[in-house]
Amino acid sequence: MKPTNFECHVLVVPDYKSAAGSSAQDDIVVIVSTDEGIAGIGEVDINPWVAKAMIEAKGTHNIGQGLSEMLLRQDHFQPEALWERMYMGSLMTGRRGLGICAMGALDMALWDIRGKALGQPCWQLLGGAKKEFITPYASLLPVGWLGYAWKSWQRTLWLLAERRINCEKLITHELPPHWFLEAIGSSRDGSAIRIVLKID
Repeated sequence: MKPTNFECHVLVVPDYKSAAGSSAQDDIVVIVSTDEGIAGIGEVDINPWVAKAMIEAKGTHNIGQGLSEMLLRQDHFQPEALWERMYMGSLMTGRRGLGICAMGALDMALWDIRGKALGQPCWQLLGGAKKEFITPYASLLPVGWLGYAWKSWQRTLWLLAERRINCEKLITHELPPHWFLEAIGSSRDGSAIRIVLKID
């Protein structure tokens, strides 16, 4: 079973905000089809149009190859080897940032294919469960900069507290720390907020 076709789907919410600090507003979903009818799905949160170009680009030399063309007709049961093939073959354009993200979407799809072919979930193929539970968290992504960003972050914090979501990751964007301490100090109605706060 070998990859034979690659589809890149750019997803963007219709009312996206360009001032958002980061984005759950867009995504790229990659579908990798095989010669035996099994398809794997991968995705990555990065500028989807740029990732699509990286995946679909044609290569011109041995360290400037296109990602999808490097995977055509290769053995999907060796996703680690295919990752290495993509990394080494895209050294001129990849290595960090966009290149690694685009590779990640394809790598996810390859593991999905392997899991479907073997009838096993990917977490088992990757070594099994390491713990019985994980603590989910919400990412607090402020919109805009400085004062406006702080107000948007505080409104989100209040909303999460009201919904009893008590573990959050804060992306600070270099905002002054005292703003966050003030926002954490009380909820919308003045009652105490008890949360676990992760700083990014």
